[in-house]
Amino acid sequence: MRKLVVAVLACALALSSAGAAARGPRELIDDLRKGDDFRLRTSAALSLGKSGSRDAREPLEVALSDDAHPMVRAAAAAALGALGDPSAIPALEKAASHDAASAVKSAAAKAVERLKKRKAKPTAPKVLLKLGKMENRSGVRGDALARVLSGATRERASSLPGVEVLGDDSDPKAVASARKLPVLVVDGSVKSVAQSAGSSGVVMSAKVEFVLKKESALKASVSGSAQALGDGDPRDAKRLENLQEAAITGAVESALKNPDALVLAAR
Repeated sequence: MRKLVVAVLACALALSSAGAAARGPRELIDDLRKGDDFRLRTSAALSLGKSGSRDAREPLEVALSDDAHPMVRAAAAAALGALGDPSAIPALEKAASHDAASAVKSAAAKAVERLKKRKAKPTAPKVLLKLGKMENRSGVRGDALARVLSGATRERASSLPGVEVLGDDSDPKAVASARKLPVLVVDGSVKSVAQSAGSSGVVMSAKVEFVLKKESALKASVSGSAQALGDGDPRDAKRLENLQEAAITGAVESALKNPDALVLAAR
């Protein structure tokens, strides 16, 4: 069971953006509260973490403390970290200290660390980022993985100190003029997604690339790669999809690990 929970925690980084797009927060909350299958509740928790909904924190906290299945509690912890609301820190700290499952404790502790870093993040940005075209060139799952790339890129860039991510409907030139800050437009692509067999299960590898532009001029490009490991049945389609998304999220974090490089590119 612990291996299974750890595998899901890796997948929790991707947070099922396609599922969040397909179902609204109210439906997901209902699934989390009333779903008979722990897998449904786990999926709902992960999607709520990606939803950005203000209504998601309370039901996730309830699932973290009350759900009978450790996989759901671990997913709720990871989702609260991704949701980004520091108000969840007390509930996460309680789980990190008292939950019976070590994997849930670990997930809660990581979420606390993530939220505290975000809370301590400097308020004055040095560079503004606008997400541009996000493409999937891997030939695997088409637009679904493009949406995963977009969500993971926004989440990762938003966590970087000195970086502020603009809304999708913003005008970069107008914002740059009004804020007196440089704006980078970031185009991204999933270059490859590949599955192989490891000693203890499935190994999913992913590579991503980002092109940074300022006023339509190419300033820099960065790339990253990562692997996600999972045990269980390699024919389980949903598990493989989760591993793909986790690998892409890890590759995004690998590519966007240096905020100073973004500031330098914006000059």
